[in-house]
Amino acid sequence: MLLCSLIWISLVLWLRLETLLGGLSCTFFVESAEVLALREGLVLAKQLGYNVSWAEVDAVNVAAGVNLFQPLSGVAGFVFDDVQALCKEAGISKCHAISRKGNGLAHNLASLAVSSRREQLWQGNCPVSLF
Repeated sequence: MLLCSLIWISLVLWLRLETLLGGLSCTFFVESAEVLALREGLVLAKQLGYNVSWAEVDAVNVAAGVNLFQPLSGVAGFVFDDVQALCKEAGISKCHAISRKGNGLAHNLASLAVSSRREQLWQGNCPVSLF
């Protein structure tokens, strides 16, 4: 597992015709950041009452871990278990792995989180620079 000095969790939720974006700054292993971003996105959508039917990450190992739908060991296992339960509750049958190039919006959001160093949430009118 690759350790980066700083990985900024970003999440992007596309909800009907609106976009809900959030950024949270923390330091994690790359794959830990991916699964935590997925978890935070699912929790946020649930708290706001949105239905999520599709989950994507740009880490193949994270998608594979979520798709196992069986308990995993270790500390990371608790987070994966939580993500699996949230996916099941939302009716998401599979977490999809996409390329980093295809995940540009999330990476632009992460860059914005790096520069602002605070939690942010936009609903509706998001900064044009993210797209």
